[in-house]
Amino acid sequence: MSGANPAGRTETTAARAGRRPPSPPQPETELSRHARYRWAGRIGALCLRLLGLTWRVKWEVPETVLRMEREGRPYLHAFWHAHILTLTYTHRGRGDVVLVSRHGDGEYISQVIHRLGFGTVRGSSSHGGLRSLLEMARLGRSGHPLAVTPDGPRGPRHRLQPGVLLIAQRGGLPVVPLASAARWCRFLRSWDRFEIPIPFSRVAVAVGEPIHVPAGLAQEAMVAECGSRIEEALRRVEERAQFLAGRRPEADESADALGADPVTPPRGDS
Repeated sequence: MSGANPAGRTETTAARAGRRPPSPPQPETELSRHARYRWAGRIGALCLRLLGLTWRVKWEVPETVLRMEREGRPYLHAFWHAHILTLTYTHRGRGDVVLVSRHGDGEYISQVIHRLGFGTVRGSSSHGGLRSLLEMARLGRSGHPLAVTPDGPRGPRHRLQPGVLLIAQRGGLPVVPLASAARWCRFLRSWDRFEIPIPFSRVAVAVGEPIHVPAGLAQEAMVAECGSRIEEALRRVEERAQFLAGRRPEADESADALGADPVTPPRGDS
């Protein structure tokens, strides 16, 4: 495994390979013309940059993934919904394309992440989702790196939905499992136990080995054969990120049991 500093990791895969990366799509919508969304995007992006600058980020990336990045080969990052905030900061400026809802809450998210270098496909994996999933796959075939939360947008928590498999199969992209953890963080009272690392926390990002989804599999066989492999890989990188951050794995479960919003207590040195 290999680590890198946050600044180095924000470069796009194609840029590291010496090629100009494709510009990430940032579609305009009727909502995006409203000043309140644009201003919310500016303020949200600035706040996340300032918060992230205080974090001490540690990376662990397999050589296989580093080689793919050096060669400019795109892939599909899969990570649980709870880690969106942290990974939006750590993966800024890379040109990753993500799926975001067409509604007002999705517009706020789009305005923030566009300013951090992400692209978006507007749609949902649950409402009229097939068209959006196929558009994500098309962009993957065109050389764009993609990022998907397999348990989003509404859960169940840590349960993979088949959309990520369809995107990977149709786009011809390997799935690279990804997780983050913070030494000190706050958990929101939401279905995903959304995580917000507090300022100056130690943050760890763990990346797993690529998983290939065979092109010829029907959906039922694809879910049975690849879905459990990806869920297990996500569980492993989740545990690894928590270890690297110095966080107790049971902290998440105690938060669920108590229905509280705890800050994870320190263990030993900071």
